[in-house]
Amino acid sequence: MSIRYFGNVLLAAAPLTGLAGCTSSSTPNQSTTETPQSTGTPIAIADLPQAVVDGVQKEMPGAVLGKARKASDGNYHLTDVKLGKQEYDLTVSPDGKVLQKEEDKD
Repeated sequence: MSIRYFGNVLLAAAPLTGLAGCTSSSTPNQSTTETPQSTGTPIAIADLPQAVVDGVQKEMPGAVLGKARKASDGNYHLTDVKLGKQEYDLTVSPDGKVLQKEEDKD
């Protein structure tokens, strides 16, 4: 345990270091930061079905695909899709229909 004195304040750092960022996954009402785009199995862009690639190009001609994941529902979640200076997150069905398109604000 690390003990430090700052003026009249005693800090015991070791017991507190493990608590930062602790969450419990057993709490049913707890919100999470997981989005559909952050779940699923990573897949290389080159391994995407041609229908998915074609569907994105039809919806967003000239888009450059970034990262992809295949979700358990069979859809594909594409992140870091660049079109000009903008980036988008997409959800695309296996047959190439763009189901969701969100502009990435980051």
